[in-house]
Amino acid sequence: MSDDRRIVRTVADANGAQWVYLTREEIEAHPKGRPGLVLWVVAAWFAASGGLEVALALAAGAPVWTGALGVMSLVAGVGLILRVPWAYVLAVLLPARFVIGFVQTLGGGAQGLTGASQAEQVFVLVQAAIAVLAIFYLVEGERPNLIYRHRFRSYTAERQVEEERRRREEEEEKRDG
Repeated sequence: MSDDRRIVRTVADANGAQWVYLTREEIEAHPKGRPGLVLWVVAAWFAASGGLEVALALAAGAPVWTGALGVMSLVAGVGLILRVPWAYVLAVLLPARFVIGFVQTLGGGAQGLTGASQAEQVFVLVQAAIAVLAIFYLVEGERPNLIYRHRFRSYTAERQVEEERRRREEEEEKRDG
């Protein structure tokens, strides 16, 4: 009789979360090892916003480097779907520019907000909100952690660690009390 179970070691991160690390082959064989609907939406947002940036830069006759972030967004969107690890890094860092742009608009006070049309203001706000949601999903989501960081969260191990901690505290209280 064969026992297919194996001992799996978890590794705690800086916050105490327990993670199980897998090989690329294990991830590709796992049902969650492929992009799901939310990841497709995030990748489409990167591609669409990147394409829009490039188109606006070309239409305005802006220098080539102004469209570079748009090209990087396009590359990040395609890379996310192709499950390329460096695309994850781009996808986590690039949306920060939308949040920074929104904060700068607010920091400009009434001049920054009234100088732009209402549509532009709404666009900046929506881009910033989507950026925050995308970053949160990519950093905390189960599927992105599995696909790009080759790990999944072990809630069983976290419960065991917490139970062990409580047991030790109770023993210390009994000894001290």
